[in-house]
Amino acid sequence: MQHLINLFFFGTVRIRHCCPHGGPSGGQFNDLEYLKLGPMASCIGVELFWNSELLFAIRFIYQQENSSIPEIYRGGDGKPSKNIQEYSLHNEKFIMNGSERIDKITWYKGTNIWRYNRDGDLIEFVLGIQFHTTFGRTSVLYGISKGAMYEESYEGYILGYATGRSGLLVDMLQFVWYHQVVV
Repeated sequence: MQHLINLFFFGTVRIRHCCPHGGPSGGQFNDLEYLKLGPMASCIGVELFWNSELLFAIRFIYQQENSSIPEIYRGGDGKPSKNIQEYSLHNEKFIMNGSERIDKITWYKGTNIWRYNRDGDLIEFVLGIQFHTTFGRTSVLYGISKGAMYEESYEGYILGYATGRSGLLVDMLQFVWYHQVVV
């Protein structure tokens, strides 16, 4: 899905919403609304928690960090740092440099034998994720490359913000991409 929005001083911005990937569990989130992001605020980094079996939690970073900006984690029941020892988690931030932005994402979705819904069906969720930037950098794979692989990028677009579902884990992700057209 693609939308055009006219912004004063910015020209025309194309906004592209991709299909959501993952499962229907967890609570819904929309970083644009919850964090009250301004027009054209784009993702400048991510903080992740993962282990050898899955991606446990993710936080999208939209502006320089300071104590007045809440740290909202998706997955890990919102507090992944409390689970580092219990789940043998790794923690890392992948931060952009200057005008660098995320322009491609590779992720894996699938099931794990211990995640079932009320009907006894396996639940799909995000198992691993990797980021690629406009400066040619590629992050490590956070989580694992098991399950179905997806890649998402659009020529000339950068990652704007994320929406999805989360609870104990990152159940579903959907990305919104921006392309500015100077007029």
